[in-house]
Amino acid sequence: MVFVKSVLLYFFILLSFVQQFWWLGVIGLCIFSWFYGAGWLIFGAFLLDAYFGNFYAVPFYSIITIVWFLLFAYLRPRLMEDR
Repeated sequence: MVFVKSVLLYFFILLSFVQQFWWLGVIGLCIFSWFYGAGWLIFGAFLLDAYFGNFYAVPFYSIITIVWFLLFAYLRPRLMEDR
């Protein structure tokens, strides 16, 4: 069931960015990153860059997602630790 939830949320994020619902995509991105990790979002960013044709200029989604992955990989252990 966890796999189905993660795949549905992943497709929801991709579809919301394709349909220009940025705020829904960002909310879904935060939820997906917290529960399933941000590494899988890099593949979606490559798909979005290919869909919008950003590989001919600057691959905006890929760069932002890699920065988000590095930031979240740095911050998540600090947010999850017990104090």
